[in-house]
Amino acid sequence: PWPLENTNYVRFYLKEGKTLSTTKSTKATSFDEYKVDFSATTGRASRWWTGLGTPMLNLADRRKADEKLLVYTSEPLENDMQITGWPIVSLNISSTHSDGAFIAYLEDVDETGKSTYVNEGGLRALHRKVIENPVAGLPVPYHSFKKEDAMPLKVGEIATIQFEMIPTSVKIARGHRIRIAIAGADKDN
Repeated sequence: PWPLENTNYVRFYLKEGKTLSTTKSTKATSFDEYKVDFSATTGRASRWWTGLGTPMLNLADRRKADEKLLVYTSEPLENDMQITGWPIVSLNISSTHSDGAFIAYLEDVDETGKSTYVNEGGLRALHRKVIENPVAGLPVPYHSFKKEDAMPLKVGEIATIQFEMIPTSVKIARGHRIRIAIAGADKDN
């Protein structure tokens, strides 16, 4: 049965100083600017190519890749954290364009700063309209991707984009940090 017994939902917030926290910001308005780096990539050995027989590689140390992204990192965890299910991403954004790709990566950052890919999800802003999910009980935002549901961004206006990451089950060890890295492109995928 879903959700799992003893589920404890935790909400993380993207905060000033590129931090990821379970407490909301105290600032009335806070934002970060990010200019999309179109050279950002998970590489040709990503989940998009593994179905074609290519092994998934180069995801065990994303420090270099993260330099091209907008990253938010938590404080070290005081206890192990089990993440099971569909992490949901909700972004309040404004853009200089009427559409754009939004990709969020969930990463496990160890004590040395090495960031390991755990999961990802993404959505084009044009498809951000959330409608009733036809699968009863599935706790994720649902998008039809139909032309009549398309919602171009209004340049400079704030819009909300919600999407799920791939379902996962992973343990983040005590002392490690959780990172959300946001991209606007994945050139190889």
